Amino acid sequence: MLLSCILLQISNGSTLVWHNLQMPAAPSDGRYALAEGTLLRDYTIEAVLGHGGFGIVYRALHNELRHLVAIKEYLPVELAVREGDAVKPRNADYEENYADGLRRFRDEAQALISLNGHSNIVACRDFFRGNGTAYLVMDFVDGQPLSEVLRQREEEGRPFDETDLLTVGVPLAEGLAHVHQARILHRDIKPANILIRQADQRPVLIDFGAAKQSVAEHTRSFAPYTEGYAALEQVSDGELGPWTDLYGLGAVMWRIVAGGNPPWHPPNPVKVESRAAATLSGTIDPFPTAQNLGFGRFDLRTLKTIDRCLCLNNSERIRDCSEFLTLIPSRHAEGNSQDDQFDDLSNLPRWSRPKTSYLDSNSVLMKSLLATVIAVLALGIHSFYSSHEVPENTKIRTQAIALYSGIDAQQDYLESLRLFHAVGNNGDPLANMWLARAYYLGEQATAIRDIKSSDDEWKLVMSERPPVTDHEGRGLTQDRPRGVKLAAQSISQVLKLAESGSAEAMFLVASAYHVGLGVDVNSTRAVDLFKESCDNGFLIACHNLALLFTSDQDSDQDGDENRSDVVRLYQRACDGGFIRSCLNLGDLYDRGHVVDKDASRARELFQISCDGGDELGCVSLGLVLLNDFDEFAAGIEYLRRACDGGAPRGCLVMTNIGFRYLENSPDDRTTAFVADLFEDACTAEFWRGCAGLARLLLEGNGVPVDSSRAVGLYEDNCHSGYLRSCVSLGFLYENGRGVALDISRAIELYETACDGDDMDACVRLGRILARQEDNPLDLVRSVGLFQTACDAGNAEGCTNLGVAFLLGSGVSSDFKLGVEFIQRACDSEYDAACEILRPSLKRDN
Repeated sequence: MLLSCILLQISNGSTLVWHNLQMPAAPSDGRYALAEGTLLRDYTIEAVLGHGGFGIVYRALHNELRHLVAIKEYLPVELAVREGDAVKPRNADYEENYADGLRRFRDEAQALISLNGHSNIVACRDFFRGNGTAYLVMDFVDGQPLSEVLRQREEEGRPFDETDLLTVGVPLAEGLAHVHQARILHRDIKPANILIRQADQRPVLIDFGAAKQSVAEHTRSFAPYTEGYAALEQVSDGELGPWTDLYGLGAVMWRIVAGGNPPWHPPNPVKVESRAAATLSGTIDPFPTAQNLGFGRFDLRTLKTIDRCLCLNNSERIRDCSEFLTLIPSRHAEGNSQDDQFDDLSNLPRWSRPKTSYLDSNSVLMKSLLATVIAVLALGIHSFYSSHEVPENTKIRTQAIALYSGIDAQQDYLESLRLFHAVGNNGDPLANMWLARAYYLGEQATAIRDIKSSDDEWKLVMSERPPVTDHEGRGLTQDRPRGVKLAAQSISQVLKLAESGSAEAMFLVASAYHVGLGVDVNSTRAVDLFKESCDNGFLIACHNLALLFTSDQDSDQDGDENRSDVVRLYQRACDGGFIRSCLNLGDLYDRGHVVDKDASRARELFQISCDGGDELGCVSLGLVLLNDFDEFAAGIEYLRRACDGGAPRGCLVMTNIGFRYLENSPDDRTTAFVADLFEDACTAEFWRGCAGLARLLLEGNGVPVDSSRAVGLYEDNCHSGYLRSCVSLGFLYENGRGVALDISRAIELYETACDGDDMDACVRLGRILARQEDNPLDLVRSVGLFQTACDAGNAEGCTNLGVAFLLGSGVSSDFKLGVEFIQRACDSEYDAACEILRPSLKRDN
């Protein structure tokens, strides 16, 4: 019913509203409430806690036991009135509906009382009738509504963090699981129905809604749910189930994520009717995902789980609380968390694999302490502070260095920036210099780029990564002005620390001299300081110096002099625990670069790197094993491990293998294997894998035909910025394959990809426009698109441009020029151009 209303709304532009049934409006001031001091059985009413269209909740005192309770009175104001203390239907027409709601209220009360309680669900103790209505007695919860807590925290600039989010979400899911086992649904989960208990700051879910549902079925003036927190099946009379409450829980958790610093505006979830209308009209869902809003502040697994709870189609949603609890990170912290001091990053790159802040939870804190111990020893900081207690800023900065460099094989560039900012704001010059270096050089300032990737491979990997920006859209991948500004504030202090013997400061000064950051470029001074820093035990300096000498080898500068130093430096860093040095050294042995080729030694070093937690080491190991027929399967498993662990090159190799097999006319068994590779890469959010999987789903190649899923994958990829999927999707709409024929949609998609410099899209767009013979401007525009593609080296663009000149389509006819463009395409071995060219040349002769 709802969907048909939305379709009508879309078609005639009218506003979707409930019909006015001419019923009395509900009083909003609680004047229907029982007076203070009223006796209800063994209880005395003390105050009204809340009231609405369906009932009133009182705070009451047990007259004998002297403890507080909350009592909910059934009083649907559209169906009933109060006369004195008694409640009765407004007239005979409402008697049946009133009685039906009262029965549901009783049945739900009976079920809730039988639950035997759960610490995160309000405990229901008793039920009794009186005054023509009924009353449910519950424990009194002394606490604040979550809606109020959120408002206060956001006004104070203290948004919820990962620990806060899980401390709300996980207990509520556990409580709901308990409720759902009794075949009870809440139906109205929202921040206002969640109390944060004063005693332990834990959430308690209140105000179940079976009676609301009954009343709403007969009135429609009051919805039995809250907009934004209600699932589609609630507003469209669909099948309700645990998945319905999980939509509400997901919306609550989304609301917490949206309350960032600054909060998303407006912070309330988009109502489901608007989302459904957008889906039906083929436009983008207006509801921003939790992943988009929460990157960098929350665990990616948490954000993905929230988004799955909020799927419009309940068949795609998490089905029950048990599944929810297996997907959510089970580490809601018991201790206090520090406020997030770094709010610059709101959109993190897909492959950063953001983690909970290192200061957020006991389990993560233990990991960070271990990383600190490793880093203090491996980074040469121990000697500088050996006679003094290590300051807190130094501890945190050391954690940041470990994450920044991958010293403990858990590289996390953006988490390191967060920590550098935290201590930099406390006046730590070294942290600010690390930040200056990071912003000046960009994300690859870690100097640990995968040196085995070719330029083409690297471009493919980077194409999978959206730009890193803060909440104002400023680029963070490289921000040289910001780096220069930070360096100017810190360089003098860092120079003094270097002179006093700090190996870390020496490294930072060396980096500054190397690129001219805050000082004049001085390559000799940079190398000397890198060497001194390395000699004093700062392993990043050893690694970077080896990279520098490797670069010299590539450019034939001082090659013989530095050849042995490269191996020595990498080996020293590798032995000291810098896993990435093991990987780079293994690559040198694998390629026979700088050292003699030694496959056995390379494999040994790759194994050390992979076992140490470096996913790129697993990629390299997998590639080595692929060359051995007997170990091919093991090689694939290492690639899967790397891909799933966040190494895009692992996913890239997997997808390349898949596409290579498809090019060689594989059999059914092989295509099933390829589909499995693409599925794994897509699950790891590697867009190229999703595109490959979509192709197979359309063809029914290795997997059953599933056009709907294929289109969905292309849509998701396109919306995420993967332009090749926009082109593929445009092709489907242009040809009516898997979707209804829609030339306008195809043009829109091709325009998106063409604007992103995808020349194939420009050519396809030009071809569609060239067919619009009734619009001369489209013909002219098509020629411009062909010209753009041809100038970029696209043979098909040159061919179409040549044809346009041959036919005089959108441009003055010029046979000679047309042949020249087609010849250019033919010279680049574009067969279609050569086929066109032959009859054209005959005509010229």
